Parts: sequence; C-alpha cells; structure tokens
Amino acid sequence: MAVTRLDAQIEMIERLLERHPDPVLRIDAGLRLRAANPAAHRRFGPLSLDSSGPIGLEEWFTPDDVEAIHALLEVEPELLQRDLQISGRASWSGNWTLTVEEWDIVDPETGGFVLVFSESRSDSPFNQRWQRLNSLWSMASGIAHLFNNRLTTALGNVFRLRARVARDTEAMAPLEQMESALLSMDRLTGELLRFTGTGDLNLTPLDLSRWAADVVGNLQRGLPKDVTLELAPPEGRLQVMGDDVALEQCVGAIVQNACDALEGPGNIQMEIKRMAVASVRLLEPWWMEPQAPAYAVIQIRDNGPGIDPELIEKAVEPFVTSRQAGRGLGLAVALGIAHGHHGGLHITRQPAGGTQVEVFLPLSADHNPGRTASGRSHGP
Repeated sequence: MAVTRLDAQIEMIERLLERHPDPVLRIDAGLRLRAANPAAHRRFGPLSLDSSGPIGLEEWFTPDDVEAIHALLEVEPELLQRDLQISGRASWSGNWTLTVEEWDIVDPETGGFVLVFSESRSDSPFNQRWQRLNSLWSMASGIAHLFNNRLTTALGNVFRLRARVARDTEAMAPLEQMESALLSMDRLTGELLRFTGTGDLNLTPLDLSRWAADVVGNLQRGLPKDVTLELAPPEGRLQVMGDDVALEQCVGAIVQNACDALEGPGNIQMEIKRMAVASVRLLEPWWMEPQAPAYAVIQIRDNGPGIDPELIEKAVEPFVTSRQAGRGLGLAVALGIAHGHHGGLHITRQPAGGTQVEVFLPLSADHNPGRTASGRSHGP
C-alpha cells in the first residue's frame, strides 16, 4: 500500500507530539480523548483512551481548572475558523497555560484539536531548545518528503535513458554523472529524515555490548592512522530496542565529528554504561527529557581542544559549518536517530579538554520491568 502525503504528515505530527515536553491530549470534535503523549501520562496518571465516552476533565483537574478549560472550548469553534495552529489560550492557577491547537489532519474524519498544557517552565532553556528543534524537524521533514517524490521520478527516467543508450559510450557518461548526483541527493534526503527522527527504523532486541565491538572495528578502519578509537570494557549485557545499522550511523557521525575536531593525531574513547533515570536527570541533558527507569549511555569523548560552550546549542543543527560545532548533518543525524529510539543526546566540554557526546537509549523490557518493548512509559 502506497504511503500518501496525508499518511506522511500524520506520522510526522504524531512523532512531534510524542516528543513534546509538555502534556498533550488529542481530542476529537465530540470531546473524546483520542491520544495522549508520554508527558500527559506522567502528569495526569494513566489515561483511558476509550473513545466511546467523554473526555472526563473532572477526573484530572480542579473545578476551577475545568471551568477555565470549558470557557475556552466554548469559544473554540469561532477561533478555529482561522488557519492558525494556535487557536486560543487560557491561564489559571499561575502554573499552567492551556493552548488549543487545531490539527484536523490528524483525524480528518472526526476533526478535533489538541490540548497542550504548558507549565510556567515553558520559557526554560530546555523548552526553547525543543521549540527551535521542533521547527527545524518540521521544515526538514517537509523538504525531505518533497524531494523524495521528485527524485524517484528523476532516477526512474535516468535508468530508462541508460537502458536506451547502453551502447553509446558518449551519451552514457553524462547520464552516469546525473545518476550519481541524484543518488547523492537521495542519500541527503535520507539523512534529513534521520535528523527528524521519522526515518525508517527496524527496532529489534540489541545487545550493545556485542554490537559496540563490531562497530568500533568498522569505524577504526575509516579513521586516519594517527587517530585511535578505543572501547572500554562494557558493563555486562545492556539490551535496548534498537536498529543496529542506524545506531552505527549515529555513533559514526559522532566519531567523525570528534576526528574533525582533533585536527591531527589524537585519541577517541568510547564507553557504554548503565545509568538510572535519577542520574540522567542530574546531568540535565540538552536534547532529552528522561522518561525511562534506566538508560544505556554511549559515551564518546576525544582529547581535542574541546567545543566552545557557546556553540553546543547549535551543534545539532543541520549544516552548521564551524568545525567545533559539527559539519554537514553529522550530529544532527545522530540526534534524530537517538530520538527515533526514544532517547536523546548530551554534549559537554570536558574540564581537562576535549568534548564528550553521550547518546541515551532506554533499556529494553528485560532491564526495565513494567515497560513496553517500544521503551515508552505508561505511567507517571
């Protein structure tokens, strides 16, 4: 079955809402709850997704809060006549801001909207970074899907032309150059989708301890002879639900970025360890809101000059050209792949010099009793 433009947009929107740091409830036109993101389950407790009944706001909020919500929803149809996503706003208790956002494309048959509950921390550095990335994800995903459709047509025509002039060496040369350029563009759109976290991932049980040894061997062969890549002995068996190929691309992008930062001979160290969620939260990861009970952490650090702290926030943006802040789509792709695994990324400048990049991946159900295989939490 072909994936339509509508299907692609729905998938993109659902993924973006899932990563939203604030509680998000998707409601249909009959005020029935259709979906809730992980932050909503944590804030309001396990939510029933029974679409046959009303939303039941009274079960989650105080009477004053419910009154404020209903007051906003009463004027919501008039506001939704506009084409804006953010259609209304109401504040109460001094801690929450409720935003009604229209997302008809999520449920085109029943219509409806999304409720986003933003705490007073909405202006925090973490949320500002998330909002900036959210905009970049939306733009990159749209561009990638647009280019994919055109590239499929162009490549198909090139293949047909090559078949027709197979014996004409003079005509074949420019066609081969055209094909090479189109294939490079196709790889670039694939990397853009990796950056948005919407690229295809084949998540299966993966023992990182065994996987890491093979990956380090593969990556070392592509590094300069005066740059060494070392793997510290793993802390036993650490299993995640992961795509081994995508994760190798993630780590490879980070290692290549570290190699570029060395600007000559140097050493890159890789270590994999287990970290409880409380310890992860103490780190205050730059691009992640810890949710799982425990994580596998892939730490990659170099002995180069170290990243400028002021450049850390831009390090994961596509096509940042500063050598210290990353080049091309390297760290941007690494972040997208980590998010596609329900994990995240953290970058720090080491006190003794050098840069450390940490990839956080939720440990699978074998290590986290009570969790689903997807690594998503179903409770506060």
